[in-house]
Amino acid sequence: MLKQIYYFLVQRAYAADADNSPLAGFDPVRLSFEGDNKREFLFNMLSYFLNLMPYLLGGVAFFGLLYSSIIYLSAMGDAGKIETAKKNITWIVTGIVAIAATLIIIRIIFNIVGKAIT
Repeated sequence: MLKQIYYFLVQRAYAADADNSPLAGFDPVRLSFEGDNKREFLFNMLSYFLNLMPYLLGGVAFFGLLYSSIIYLSAMGDAGKIETAKKNITWIVTGIVAIAATLIIIRIIFNIVGKAIT
C-alpha cells in the first residue's frame, strides 16, 4: 500500500523521465535507495524540497494575507485591529522577500558547486 501511494504521488509526476526524478531508485518499503543513488540521497532530497518550497510557502503566505485582509476589512474603525492587520501584512511580505532571497542564494551556491537544481 505504501509503495502504491509513493508511486502515485512522486513517480507519476516524473513518469516521462523517471530516471531523473529526485527520488529515482527509492524503495519506500525499505526506506532506502537502490544502486548508485545512495550517494545522491541528500542532494536529491534537498533538491526535491527546494523545488516544492515556493509552492508551500506561497500557499501559507496567501492564506496569511487573506486572514489579515479580513481582519483589516472587519476592523470597523478599531485602530488596534487595523494596526495589527497592517503589521501582519508587513511581516508576510517581508517573509516572502526573505524566502525568495534565500532560495536564490541557495540555487547560486548549488550552481557554483556544480549541482544545478532544475
